[in-house]
Amino acid sequence: MSNPQWDALVEQLQDPDPKVRRRACQRLAAAGDPAVIPFLRTAYLQEDDENVRQAARDALATYKAMQLGRTSGGLPVSERGLSLLLKVLTGLFVVLLIVNVVVRLSGGEKESPKPTQSGEPTNRDVLIALIEDRITRGQQDAASLQTAITDHFNNGTFACTTTFNRPALLAMSQADQLYYSDLKSVGAKVDYALTNLQAAQIIWDQGCRSQNADGFLDAQKSLNEAGIRFEEAATELDNAIKNPAPTYGPSPTSSPTITLTPTITLTPTITPTPQPGQPTPTPSVAAETPIPNVPVETTVADTPQPVLPTATALPLPNLKYDEIVRSMEGWLAAFKSELSNRLGQGTGIINLWKRAQGGEAIPASSCTTFSIWPAPFALTVEQQSEKTKPGVADPLLDQTIAKLNEGLDFALEARSLFEPSCSAQTLAATAAQGLPMAESALQALTEAQQLIEQIKSRTE
Repeated sequence: MSNPQWDALVEQLQDPDPKVRRRACQRLAAAGDPAVIPFLRTAYLQEDDENVRQAARDALATYKAMQLGRTSGGLPVSERGLSLLLKVLTGLFVVLLIVNVVVRLSGGEKESPKPTQSGEPTNRDVLIALIEDRITRGQQDAASLQTAITDHFNNGTFACTTTFNRPALLAMSQADQLYYSDLKSVGAKVDYALTNLQAAQIIWDQGCRSQNADGFLDAQKSLNEAGIRFEEAATELDNAIKNPAPTYGPSPTSSPTITLTPTITLTPTITPTPQPGQPTPTPSVAAETPIPNVPVETTVADTPQPVLPTATALPLPNLKYDEIVRSMEGWLAAFKSELSNRLGQGTGIINLWKRAQGGEAIPASSCTTFSIWPAPFALTVEQQSEKTKPGVADPLLDQTIAKLNEGLDFALEARSLFEPSCSAQTLAATAAQGLPMAESALQALTEAQQLIEQIKSRTE
């Protein structure tokens, strides 16, 4: 085995965790390198876990179909034709996503997580249930389609009576993404998995109508990717349920009514303690001149108005913002240029995908020398402690960090597809799938840079 990428996956076939072994089989199936067939065959014959055996069997079926296509003279559709088809499908997905969001905003889909008031997040338990539903129904569809495609590879049949759940994209609202940072990444992975699943289902539907399996190898790759992302999302969701991250929204066990967290306290000029014999005053902000010698109540009101904190709602934390800004800009510089115009030579991930999409042969030397990208951006322990002290808040800083890490998530997804396909000289075939991820990453990072500028102008 000469390719380090495949070497690592082959080693994972011996991992004690069956989920890791299954994922390795799926990634080796998507690799498109016949050199991995002996390892998949060994895994299939020696594996005890039925799910892993099925993944190895599906992978071998994929390579069998690939070999049959080569011996019969190749697919009747050119690579450029398939690339065009993938572009059309990608455009269709974008349109479907837009329609889906419009339907949600207009109240057309009742099961979707939708704020009941502007800026109000979905109840956490409800949102988790919706994510679990998408994962479960998506995995059911993936398993059904995998069986249908495998049967076709083995005996040439079209199981066109197979029914699917076809769940819609989750499309978490901005309020949900802001309030539930631990669920934001889960939602993105679920939607990415569902997009790949929908791509495979569309190809299958077209094959059933035409009784032509020309695109089934592409459907198989999309299906493998969907399976991997569903498993990752399920694992992250389980961790988020066990260890929920702090939020500005409702606690995991609360009703949908929004309440402020105990760390968001009002300033000591809010509510005077009632004097004996007097009615309890309504909590309100005191006048500009504090009332002297009157004890104050520092607890949060029972039913505050459900509003997101703003940059002026509370004092900013006592942070050295110039240091944080420098850290953010250094973090951005570590990989933003590698997405586009790396080294000023137009050799970024986006550039190379577009060049390959345009028919240019990309040299193998362009596929290497990418740096190791940083971990998700986070404040230091001391900075985080200062930021979460009672009586202070900085939503702009929170939004900037979230946007930085959103860009990193998209960038890592794009890179995980780019590097193996670049080494295998298949960038033209993966551009339709990878470019939207890479461009979404660049867009998020650009927006993060704009937010950084706002922080800089605010502190000058």
